[in-house]
Formats: sequence, structure tokens, C-alpha cells
Amino acid sequence: PVAFLPYALANIFENEILAIRIFGFITISFCTYLIFKQSSKIANIFIAKIIALTFVFLNSEMLFQASGLTIFIYPFLLLISNILIFKKENNLNHFILGLCVSIICLIRPNFYPLVFGIILILYLFSQNKIKGISFYIAGGILPVLIIILFYLQVDNGISILGNLILNFIAIGGYSDFSWTIREIVRYLFDNIVGVIFLSPILLVILNFKEYIKNKQNLIISILFLSTLCSVIIVFTANFQFNNFYPYLMIFIASIFRNVKIKSSRIKSQISIVLLCSTIPFLLSSTIAIIKNYNFFSDSKKKIFSYDLNRSDKNKDAIKSLEKIINSKETIYAYDNFFYLKLDKNLPSAIIHPSLLKRLKILKNINGAADTIEGEFENIFSKNPDWLIIRKDTFDETDYYSKNIKMKINNEYKLFSIVEANKNHYLFKKK
Repeated sequence: PVAFLPYALANIFENEILAIRIFGFITISFCTYLIFKQSSKIANIFIAKIIALTFVFLNSEMLFQASGLTIFIYPFLLLISNILIFKKENNLNHFILGLCVSIICLIRPNFYPLVFGIILILYLFSQNKIKGISFYIAGGILPVLIIILFYLQVDNGISILGNLILNFIAIGGYSDFSWTIREIVRYLFDNIVGVIFLSPILLVILNFKEYIKNKQNLIISILFLSTLCSVIIVFTANFQFNNFYPYLMIFIASIFRNVKIKSSRIKSQISIVLLCSTIPFLLSSTIAIIKNYNFFSDSKKKIFSYDLNRSDKNKDAIKSLEKIINSKETIYAYDNFFYLKLDKNLPSAIIHPSLLKRLKILKNINGAADTIEGEFENIFSKNPDWLIIRKDTFDETDYYSKNIKMKINNEYKLFSIVEANKNHYLFKKK
């Protein structure tokens, strides 16, 4: 429920998309000011201005302001850093820390490394470790209890909550660490974001002995590494990098004030920044060479796999379907991007295709059946004119039941195979 509050508020307005973008803009503007204030305390006014402008630049992508939940987490992250770095230690602040972390994790569960990062900070620097951690845990429990009370008011609420927890735990089984690291490197160093990310890390390594002497630096480093871990454990696309943007800015500020830049090291530090600046060019050139000369084309290892034509296939599929499906006709599509690009309404409460196989686990989607077969009955009742079903799922013997396939074959005819990133069967109503 916490995660959808910004979107629920946006629905009050006539144009929901514009409203959520305005909320995002206001949040980023407010957090830019907070980063400026914190950076100016750590470094100086001039450096703080540059860092604030960098933060605005990093968040300038429309995707962050339109659909990214993390921007609504920014204020809580910056409140945490403000308490840990600048405020005096007391029980109330420890309680607020727990409260903030709990809200963050309820919005984005992959932020849970931050829970342990703050415990480590309290263990290292708190005068009364047990008391401090106890109040921190108490603050973290409060929002969870409120959520449990909320679900108690819903029919079958405890079962729904249990299914959500089990589903979240099961997600870890789908992760591939080597593939995740590969994709993070590929996306991160595709542009200047990688330069901004890597340069301060290498500068800190170069000045490590001086850097770790300062208590504030250690706190900032732990916070930054915690949010970095939140990206590594669950990475789906480059929009997740903003998980660590606020603490990356504070991390950069800590370099300029607390690290004594010696004249003898100026050249080496400039060299590091210049080296980092060449990485996006080197990486893109290396990928282009690999693709052009078909290196690793015979490798069966997933980490070396690539598709020469993948980037444009979805666009080509949309262009071909726009010529076939007219504006008044309705569709059911396995992949949800077809609805967005063709400007069609969904005939199902299932937005993301990955949820279809997990209906038995979830059992908490309003307006959706508990099984694939039951949900397809809902879809068929809407009489869609076209079905766009991913070929590999339809060809699987256990994904769709015999009844579903029989109904599709009886009421629809195979019109064509749509070539996209994943090929789809295009069925037309008889």
C-alpha cells in the first residue's frame, strides 16, 4: 500500500501522468536543496552547488519523474544521512532512523541492505550500542505493525500478506549474479553516469588512509555501499541506478573536504578522472567490436550471449502491427509494451506477464482470477479482436492448459508470427 501512495494521490487529478511528473519534479527539487545543504556542511558552497547541479542532471531522465518510485524515497534517505552525520545521538533520532528505513523498504524491498548498514553504523559509533539499536529496531517495527493492522481489515488479509512475503522471498531464486554484474557494467558505463560513479571511488581508494580517519566519511561510505547493494541484488534496468544517487552526491562531497589533496598527487588524481572519462567510449567500442566480429558467438555461457538485431525488433513489431490492427479493435497481449505502443486498453487486471505464473501464490490482485485458466476466462469474456501471445509460452506444454489452447484454436485463427525480441503468435478473431 505504501508504494502506491504517490500514484493514488496522482489519480485525484484529471491528468494522472502529468500529476505524477509534477510530484516527481517537486520531490527532486526539494531533495536537490537538501543535498546542497548537506554538501555545503561537508565541503564548501562552491562544491555544493556543483554537486546539486550534478544531482539534477542525473535525475533529468523523464523515466525517473514519470514512473520511478525511488524519487519518493529520496527525502527519507537524506533525512537518514542528516541524522547520522550532523545530529546529536539520542533515542528519538534512533527511532526516526528505524521509521525511515522501514518506510523505504516497504516502498522498495530491495533497499533492505540499508537496514544492516545502519545497524553497523550504530554498532561502530553509538555510545550505547544496545540501546541505540533497540530504539532503531522499534522504529522499524512500527510501520510494519501498521501494515499488518491494515491487512487485518481486509478479507483474507493475512493470507494475502503471507503470499506477498513468500513471493518476495522466491524472487531471489531467479537472480543470476554474474549476469547482473554484466548488465550493471553495460548500462552504468554506457554514458557519463559511469564516470561520475567510478571517479570518486577510485579517488577514495587513492587517498584511503586519509579518508578513513574521519568518522563522517565512514558513515557516508557505509550508506553509499548499502544503497549500491540494493541495485546489485535486484537489477532489472538502468533506471534503478538512482537508488544510490543521493548518497553518491554526499560521497563526492566528502572527498573534497575531508581528503587532503596533496600537490604531489594532483597529477595522479587528474589521471584517474581522465581514465574514467574514457571508459564509456572504450566499453561501447569493445561491444561493437565483439558484435562485428562475432566473438563468443559459439559460446553457450549466458554471460557472453548477445543478439545482433535485438535492439530494433520490438520497434519493427509495433510498426507492422499498427498497419494490421485498427484503432477501434481490441487486443490481448502477453507483453505489456504492446498496449502502451498501440494505445490499447488491457482486458485483464494482470499488467505484467510474469504475474500470470504466480497467480496461485499471490491471490491478491483485485479483479484477477487465481489461476491462468481462470484469468483467460476473464480475458475471453471481453472478446478481444486480436491475441498477441508469446510463441515460447504458447508452445510450452504446461504453461497454457489444453482448454485454453482449444478455445483459442476454436475462436481464433493464426494470422501471422510477429518477430520481436521474443516472437509472438498473432491470432485474429474468426
